[in-house]
Formats: sequence, C-alpha cells, structure tokens
Amino acid sequence: MTKRQKIDPFVIQYDEKSKMLSSYSVKNDKKLSDISDFFYNQQEVKMILDSGKDPLVYTYHDKVQPEIPGEFSFGITIIYPGTIGEEFYMTRGHFHGKNDGEFYMGLEGEGILILEDQDTRKAQALYFTRNSLPYIPAGYGHRVVNVGKIPLIFLTVEAAAGSHDYEIIRKEGFGVLVLKDPNSQKGYKITPNPSRKKI
Repeated sequence: MTKRQKIDPFVIQYDEKSKMLSSYSVKNDKKLSDISDFFYNQQEVKMILDSGKDPLVYTYHDKVQPEIPGEFSFGITIIYPGTIGEEFYMTRGHFHGKNDGEFYMGLEGEGILILEDQDTRKAQALYFTRNSLPYIPAGYGHRVVNVGKIPLIFLTVEAAAGSHDYEIIRKEGFGVLVLKDPNSQKGYKITPNPSRKKI
C-alpha cells in the first residue's frame, strides 16, 4: 500500500481591506476577452471588444493543495459589478466529477448561484449574500452571478483532487440566464436561456 502524502497544518489570513489571502498559490484575472464565449449577447460582446475596451469581470486567488483524495483547496473569488448587455457579470461556470462537492461563504455583495443537475440538466438558482454558506452537492454544475452594485466576494472550498469541466458550459451553456430587470424590486430576473444547445 502506497503511503499517503502528508500535508502540514497551517493558518493563513484573509485581509478584509485588501480582499486578499496572506498566502496563495494561484491568481487569475478574467477579462471579457478571456470568457467572451460564455455570455449570451455575442453582439454586445463584440461591440465592447471592438471599441478597445476589455473590462475585468472577475478574479480569483486560491491556496491549492496537492491532488490527494480527502484534501481541500480553497480561495477567494471576486466578481465585479457590471453587465454585458442585460446579463450580469459572472464566472464561466463548470461541472465537477460526480463525486466532488463544493461550498462557498459569502463575504461581501449579493450573488446568484446557478446550479444544474449533471444528469437531468435541470437548473435552479439560489440567492446568497454576506455570511451565507451555499452548498453545491456532487453532480451539479454551477456558476456565480453578481447581481449587486458592489463586488461580490466569496470564499470557495473544494476537493483538491476534483476535476473542472468548462468546455461543456462553453459549448452548451446553462439552462438559465440572470438578466437586469429595472421593473423588478430585486433588480434582476432569472429566465430560460434561449441559446441553450439541445442536450
């Protein structure tokens, strides 16, 4: 039997002022050009990019652990306020393997967590804000949308050995969109995605 790799315990800090972890191993900024395929209104995307603008949509920095079953990676994601057409800024979204769950903790802002069952492809949406702890069971694809006027900041915790499938979302899209709605008291609406590819 192979001996399991040992990881030493540690503590790092989250700085509320800088919105950063005191130690991280990966940092990634996602501008519109990096995730352009994931937005519904491709005409609006093209118009923005053709104008020379390339807004920062979201950023994340993670403390990644070795890919050992039972260990967890964690990090901070920040989604900035804004829209592409009527669609709010969001993460690309992905599916994990069917055995990998994940959870978040809201630190600042307001968000919608879109979840999609990997088997049925039925979608649902959960609202979360500061001190909310949304749980994503194994077998659900997910995306986070910032529906507020300030950055949406949340802690993410996931299996270190988990997988990430972004391409299925790029090709097929999620079943619902979160769009700006000035006629709603909430300021947004959740609507079926008309460009969703047939599954």
